[in-house]
Amino acid sequence: MGREGTGGILSIATVDHHWPALSVPPGVYPKQLSFVHRFRDVKYDVFLWIWPRSALFEIGKPMSGLRAGYRSMRNWLIRSSRRPALGHVQLGDLHRRTPISRDWGFDRGRPIDRLYIERFIGAHSGDIRGNVLEVSNNDYTSRFGGAKVMRGDVLHYDDGNPRATVIADLAVPNPGLERRFDCIICTQTLQFIYDFRSAVTQLHLWLKPGGVALVTVPCISQISREDMKQTGDYWRFTSVAVRRLFAEEFGEGVAEVEALGNILAAVAFLHGIAAEEFGEADLFEADPQFQMLITVRAVRQEGS
Repeated sequence: MGREGTGGILSIATVDHHWPALSVPPGVYPKQLSFVHRFRDVKYDVFLWIWPRSALFEIGKPMSGLRAGYRSMRNWLIRSSRRPALGHVQLGDLHRRTPISRDWGFDRGRPIDRLYIERFIGAHSGDIRGNVLEVSNNDYTSRFGGAKVMRGDVLHYDDGNPRATVIADLAVPNPGLERRFDCIICTQTLQFIYDFRSAVTQLHLWLKPGGVALVTVPCISQISREDMKQTGDYWRFTSVAVRRLFAEEFGEGVAEVEALGNILAAVAFLHGIAAEEFGEADLFEADPQFQMLITVRAVRQEGS
C-alpha cells in the first residue's frame, strides 16, 4: 500500500479484505469518476481506488483513515449513481407552484381518495344493514346498503344541511343516540373535529353491541378550504395513530386498520389529478412510507 506523494493507493487485496461491503450497481461507472478504474478478474470485478492520502490515513491510525475514505467514497458513489442524475429530474407539468386542480380532482373525474373510500366501503357492504348513520349525506348507505338498511339517518352538526335527520355534534356526549345504530359510516370527518378522541368515543357509544363503524381519515391531503373557514381543518393521521386511537375505545386488536397510497398517488392527489388518469396498479400498490388515506373497520364488542 503506497503512502508517498499526494495520494494513497489501495491494492486489490486490501480492497477485497477491508471493503467487502462496497458494491456498485452493475453498469454504473460514472464518466466523471476518473480516479476509479474497473478491472476484470476471472472470479470477480475489482476496483482500484486512488484517493487523497489525507482522506485515507491518519498518522499512526491507518485503518481509521481507511474507514473514513471508504465512507466518503461510498457516499459519493451513491450520489453519483442516482437515476435520474442530480439536476436532471424531468418534472414536466408538475413543475409549478399551484395545483392542477384545487377541487380535489372533481373537475377532472373522480378524486383518488374517493376511489379508495368507495373500494373500502364496498368491500364491507355487508356491514351496512339495519339502522345506519352516515355523516353529511346517505350516499354510501343507499349505494352499498340497499335493502339491508331498515333506516338510514344523516348526521350533521347543525340544521344547515337539509338532508340531516340527526342534528348532533359527534364530539359531544348524547345519551339519546347511544346503542342506536348497527352501522356508522364516517368518512373523512375526524380531521375536522378538534376533539377527535371524544368523537371516536361517541362512535363507540352510539353503536349497538356488534355494530360496525366504517371510518376513513386522511394522512396526505390538501387542506379543505371550505371546512377550514367553517369549522377548521385540524388533523392528519397515520396508521399507527389510528390503530392506537381506536384500540383505546374499541379494545386492543379489534379495529382493522389499513393504509392506502404511495408516492405517485399522493403527489397526484395533492395536485388534484383524477383517479381515471392512472391504472389501478399505480394507485393500489401501497407504500407505508407514503400513507395517503387510512381506513378503519371497528366492531363494538358485546358487554362494552
